[in-house]
Parts: sequence; structure tokens; C-alpha cells
Amino acid sequence: MHEQKGHIYNNIVIVLLVLFIAASPVLVPFTVYSIGKIHHSSERLIKERWGITIPTYFHKEYSQDEFDFFGDGFRYTVFSSDEVWDVEFMSKNDKVFEAEIKRALTSIDVPEDEMPQFEEPYGYSFMIDPNREDKLTIIFSPSFMNYYFLEYEGSSWQS
Repeated sequence: MHEQKGHIYNNIVIVLLVLFIAASPVLVPFTVYSIGKIHHSSERLIKERWGITIPTYFHKEYSQDEFDFFGDGFRYTVFSSDEVWDVEFMSKNDKVFEAEIKRALTSIDVPEDEMPQFEEPYGYSFMIDPNREDKLTIIFSPSFMNYYFLEYEGSSWQS
């Protein structure tokens, strides 16, 4: 009887081991992907790259990015908020600026309804990292209480 329990236990261990090995091709990449998504969240990358802490009252509404082999590309994130962020924005309308933003967002297939609505009043701010040719544009839409972050990494923003 005792020998039979040991045999059942061994069979259960073998079955569990086979199931784990069979599931590994799915579980391992999923785990790595999940950890990467947490480590490389928009909020964390903006903090690391630009020293900007995204307020806790911001809510991520949309995110999209596209990079080439050399790391050049765009990262676009839209946050909404019920509170106004205490940051100074320029408020001059600029058609060239609007066209550049629209072209960049179109190039990474951002849907029209996720783009800033330049028909409404807006404010914007720039940051440039001269060491890497990177640029961050933040657009604030007071009508929608949205904050649009567009990061151009590498020379892609100049093309």
C-alpha cells in the first residue's frame, strides 16, 4: 500500500513537470513581456529620460511607439486629468508645429481621435537633449484636460 502511494506521488510529479515544460514556451515569454511592460512604462521612461514625474492624478488613455533598429523613433502617450498640472505652457498657435506633430503621429499610425485637436486652444512645451538629438513635446488641451507627450528619439524628429 505504501509503495502504491509513492508510485502515485511520482506520477503526479512527472505529470506536473511535463505540463510545466510544455507551458514554458508560453509562460517564459509572457513573464518577460509583462516585466518589461512594467519596467518600461511610459511614466517610468519619461521620468528616467526627462526627469519629469508624471502626477499620480494623471490617467493613461493611449500609448503608441515605434522605433527602428538604431533606436530612433517616436513614443506617444496621452494622459487625462481632472486637475491642471502646474507646468508653464506656451500658448501661441503655430501651423508648422501642428503639421509636424500631425505628420509624426500619422507616421506611427496614431488614430485621428487620439491626436491633439488643434482647432481647440492648446498649450505646449519643448525639451531637447542635445547629447542625443532627442526631443520631448508636451501639449496640453484645456478643453479636454488631456496631456499629449511625444518623444522623438534620435534624428527621427528632424526628418
